Amino acid sequence: MPLAPHTFARNCFASLRDDAQVALREYLELRVQASAVSGIERAEREELLTKTARSQTTLWGFARRAAEANPNPNPVTSGLFIQSLNEVFDAFGRRVAALDRHVPEMVLLLLYVTFVMAGAIVGFASGAGGHRPSMASYIMIVLMVVLVFIILDLDRPRRGVIEVSQKSLYDLQAAIKGEAKALGTQPPANTSVPASTGQR
Repeated sequence: MPLAPHTFARNCFASLRDDAQVALREYLELRVQASAVSGIERAEREELLTKTARSQTTLWGFARRAAEANPNPNPVTSGLFIQSLNEVFDAFGRRVAALDRHVPEMVLLLLYVTFVMAGAIVGFASGAGGHRPSMASYIMIVLMVVLVFIILDLDRPRRGVIEVSQKSLYDLQAAIKGEAKALGTQPPANTSVPASTGQR
């Protein structure tokens, strides 16, 4: 989420500036909260997505009012604010779509079947040959297990061993909170950064 909307909101019309900045900070807080919710917590995630959609509607309302209040037919400040908001919302949509995109269950089933059949074939071949499986066979089985778990872990970027860092989002939140303190405005409550920056 870029810092640009918050910067343009600060330069917008005085009557809308404070409200727009508060709304942007609240929107960022919702984004931070959503980044800490695992994909398996569906109810909480859906609630946050609903609140985020309402927050986006509120921000669009401020952008529309800023554009209507500007007598200039080619408003620069409000136009950049609208453009930056559009980019922020598009980035959020791409992020949600990416998190909802998973490996099809049929592909996972085929992986499991392949894994089981490979182990069965190695065991059958060893038994038919009258000898124990070689070290290479054990290594192959272990590599297949590791491969399957890596695929499953990458398919769930907000939980597991390999996690997507949320550091940039938390850094943005800290920057806006610092700016709000410098300007003497009060950021919204409950804007603490989660302890882990790799939640899913």
